[in-house]
Amino acid sequence: MGMNFRGSSGAWLELADMPGLFDTNQPLVREKTEKYSLPFGDVEFRQIVLPETYIVFGDMCIRDRRLQMEAPDFRDIVELHFVLTGKGVITQHVANKPLVLAPNRQNMFYTPVFSGCAEYDPDVPYRFFEIHFTREKFLHLVQDCGPTLQTFCDHIIAGEQMQLSEQGIPSNSATQQCIHSILNCPYQGGLKLLFLQSKCVELLVLQAEAYDQYLKNNQKSALKSNYDRDRIQFVRDYLIANAVAPPSLSELAQLSGLNEFKLKKGFREVFNDSIINYVNEYKLLQAKEQLLSHVPIKHVAEELGYSSIQYFSKMFKKKFGVSPGLFTRDAQD
Repeated sequence: MGMNFRGSSGAWLELADMPGLFDTNQPLVREKTEKYSLPFGDVEFRQIVLPETYIVFGDMCIRDRRLQMEAPDFRDIVELHFVLTGKGVITQHVANKPLVLAPNRQNMFYTPVFSGCAEYDPDVPYRFFEIHFTREKFLHLVQDCGPTLQTFCDHIIAGEQMQLSEQGIPSNSATQQCIHSILNCPYQGGLKLLFLQSKCVELLVLQAEAYDQYLKNNQKSALKSNYDRDRIQFVRDYLIANAVAPPSLSELAQLSGLNEFKLKKGFREVFNDSIINYVNEYKLLQAKEQLLSHVPIKHVAEELGYSSIQYFSKMFKKKFGVSPGLFTRDAQD
């Protein structure tokens, strides 16, 4: 039950199969990584299959700007899709409505029958993360979850195609951290299954929460054009590149060409976070990664621009509930 792709060469290829998703007689956690060098590009899929849940991380460098895609079988699944890098547009032939794929955005789909085309930016790798729940599993998880998901569920029950948003909704640092935890699960056996199942449900909760916030923020949007949204994305990329010594709000406004009000409100609309908190969260996640790689605490604090080890330790403990020293010792055990 995979997806077929066809580039300009004209040959259909089946990729990213979901083996035994509905088979209860399989091992509880199965993983595999597949790499392909194809006429239309190079792709890699890392797949994790749990009971009634399928996880995939994809890394694609597409040379053909336009691909044809189709699902050869009925796909009675709900997909949570997270764009990590790259951008593109997918158009399904039946609906004939474009679905915009943009970095740091997420969406939810129910597409039992799919046939369409996709256009990707050939200059930037398209990296994505997906969680697929079987229809029954999803409906069980979200029953009585309120109006946010009720309309979505009504379409699923009716067997009708549905998506949360045509443009996608913002992914925040909590979402990114949850994805990172899934891809770097430290457990084995039964604990691994419990951990991955809990994180998949956590991502579903975070997405529903993000959609609620997205609707509230966009009752009166500060961003009036695609240009405004592109400038907000530029600001985010600039902040990440200069996270050690981030620019002031006035400097960001001057760099982006947006006034400070539009910049602050627009950034929160797109990333569901304030500018300063987004940078702080990013730095702490980077600190965690460096500590896991056995970089000394003093070096981590200095490299990430903290004024002192004491202040870094305070912020780290506030975020993760444990001091950097204890975190490092636990990671080494």
